[in-house]
Amino acid sequence: MRVAHVVPSIADEASGPTYSVPRLCEALAKRNLTVELHVLNPCPYRDLGPAHLLSHDSSRFPPGFGWSWSMATALRRAAPELAILHNHSLWMAPNVYPGLSIRGTRCRLVCSPRGTLLPAALRRRAWLKRALWACGQKLTVVRAALLHATSEAEEQSLRQLGFTQPIARIPNGIDMPAPLESRSSAPGRTILYLGRLHPIKGVDLLIRAWARISAEHAGVRLLIVGPGSDEYRRELQSLAGRLEGARIEFQGPTYGEAKARLYRNATVFALPSRSENFGMAVAESLAHGLPVVVSRSAPWAGVITHRCGWWIDADEQALATTLDEALRLPRDRLADMGAAGRSWMQREFSWPTIAERMIDAYRWILGEGDRPPDVHMAPEPLRPRQ
Repeated sequence: MRVAHVVPSIADEASGPTYSVPRLCEALAKRNLTVELHVLNPCPYRDLGPAHLLSHDSSRFPPGFGWSWSMATALRRAAPELAILHNHSLWMAPNVYPGLSIRGTRCRLVCSPRGTLLPAALRRRAWLKRALWACGQKLTVVRAALLHATSEAEEQSLRQLGFTQPIARIPNGIDMPAPLESRSSAPGRTILYLGRLHPIKGVDLLIRAWARISAEHAGVRLLIVGPGSDEYRRELQSLAGRLEGARIEFQGPTYGEAKARLYRNATVFALPSRSENFGMAVAESLAHGLPVVVSRSAPWAGVITHRCGWWIDADEQALATTLDEALRLPRDRLADMGAAGRSWMQREFSWPTIAERMIDAYRWILGEGDRPPDVHMAPEPLRPRQ
């Protein structure tokens, strides 16, 4: 089976499609699929194992849109030979090309919006998205034989928007780190936030919540790590600076072994997002054996079921109460929670497992297998009483 994936950029190492799409391609290729990934330049060298990386130059005008004649031509020429063309994300030119490329071919189109059609995302620059939808973005979504959602919330959002195609609900995968003998036993403890600094992530809630209880937890610090605009970083640092004695530290983007070390040395991870399609850092934390505190705006109810964290309202009081509870637990109880989370990630979120689930969905839309349990059909419309 020959499959091509399209995502606008993998230029910056991060915990979104930049990470998950290349890893999905690599995992699929290891299952004996012929896989290519089309992206825009700049494209730093990435080892995708048996998958093929194809990068394309783009025009600077219109700015931010990623217009690429090279990619458009390559996809149009490849489509007749493809079994599956899989688009990731929306609202840039590379996400328009798949809908145009499959016309007149037997290639089946799969579309992963990757959170771009969630209500909070649609409200941002709504006027521009309406224009882009009318100018061709619609084709990639409506011509898709299968939509892919990474969470139940995203699936529900797609149904509420009126899309009736089958939806495969398959989460992102996670690279499983080597197991730890034990977590850090250093006397100081850390609440870790690791992710993008943006108002939608609720880092301001986390800062204020921690300030409420910091006096009761001497030797504990809040560590905020990740990329963001200089303006918003200064805003958060100003907020933290007004809260004397709260022990709040900021650190820039951190990757690789340095990032893994942050997970290993933290006491609890916190993600208080106001809206979240998946939350890759939650999966990374659990894979490292780190208990999590996650807002209900993120699709992580399973942390309750699997007893590896807290799933709470995204408000200051709930966050303060929960952090206080977590920090009062003995280390061995937190270690048990972390071990439960790691076991859950290994069973259900490892990349080999995710690749097999995606291949089952591909085979079904190609007519080569039964409908897998991950694929959900649109509910039947209610019929009027006779």
